[in-house]
Amino acid sequence: MINWGIVGAGRIAHRFCEALAQDSRANLEAVSCRTLEKAKAFQEKHPCNKAYDSFQAVLDDPEIEAVYIALPHLYHFEWVKKAILANKKVLVEKPATMNTAEMEEIKDLVKKHHILFMEAMKTRFVPGYQEAKSLVSEGIIGELECLETSFCGKVDYNQNSYLFDIKQGTFRLFHFKNAYERDVLPRNSSLQSSDIDKKDQNVFKKARYLLKKALVLF
Repeated sequence: MINWGIVGAGRIAHRFCEALAQDSRANLEAVSCRTLEKAKAFQEKHPCNKAYDSFQAVLDDPEIEAVYIALPHLYHFEWVKKAILANKKVLVEKPATMNTAEMEEIKDLVKKHHILFMEAMKTRFVPGYQEAKSLVSEGIIGELECLETSFCGKVDYNQNSYLFDIKQGTFRLFHFKNAYERDVLPRNSSLQSSDIDKKDQNVFKKARYLLKKALVLF
């Protein structure tokens, strides 16, 4: 049984706890939020032993073995580092960090302290995704010439939402693209170019890869 602590009780943390409740190997030990009122409200929906008004309190709790970090993107790096230094196993929402430099520092910390660290890229565990990956890697569908992915969904503009906050990365889709690339493309594929288009506060990023003589689009 693994005792979990939640750092940040936002919308996606509710979804995580609903899934956690289905796993007999997991126990929701504590939740933390910016206020005790919000933490207790979360606790009512997802029963756990403790509700904290401090993220640090979760890391200081000796009964908690693993933490799920569901804070806004900008704060992932800070609290992932703190969790590693507190000797907690870490599952962090995507994107794990805001840039490569932050990720390199996390990688060094994980190696130094021998801590399990993982980004919550759930698509990799979807049966359909795994089957598609197998079809490609085993050559069943033939030689890969073109791969096109789309991240679709209508989101109305909200100046208070992290989705439209430049500091939070806005619609930062590279973490999805990178996962697809690593899972599907051959290791010898190389980045050819990348374009960034901005429109109405939405940031859409397209990366083009050269795979042999074919152009692979993300």
